[in-house]
Amino acid sequence: MRTLRLSLCLLLAGCASASGENPFSAGPGGGRAFNRGSGPVEVLVINNGFPDMHLYVIQSGPRMSLGMVTGLTRYTFTLPRTFVASGRAVQILADPIGGFAQYVTPYLYAYPGQRIRVQIQNAVNLSTAWVEDTYQEEEEDTL
Repeated sequence: MRTLRLSLCLLLAGCASASGENPFSAGPGGGRAFNRGSGPVEVLVINNGFPDMHLYVIQSGPRMSLGMVTGLTRYTFTLPRTFVASGRAVQILADPIGGFAQYVTPYLYAYPGQRIRVQIQNAVNLSTAWVEDTYQEEEEDTL
């Protein structure tokens, strides 16, 4: 009985190693969250509000202009590598043109190959921001 259990365990271990798939590697079925890409960090801004917004990136110092997103549109910016290479947190500031209510994201850590998604609402205090891997959108498109 004991030999049967041992041989069954060895058989299962052999089948698992014969598949050749590393669960922590990148690729289909792998642990992509452990893989850091080498692409740029994108900032996808979805402006669901009416005012046009001027976007800035802030990182422990003066802010740098990313650009403008008009009302009810979306646009993708690319962060400069100097903001990503340092490994420090960044914040995105959405400043309405001709308005008063600004939105500042919480501190976000984004690595190469990831995207910061900022959704600006008409009521600016309901806006949100988060970091996501870029492969998530690709998988959603294929479904």
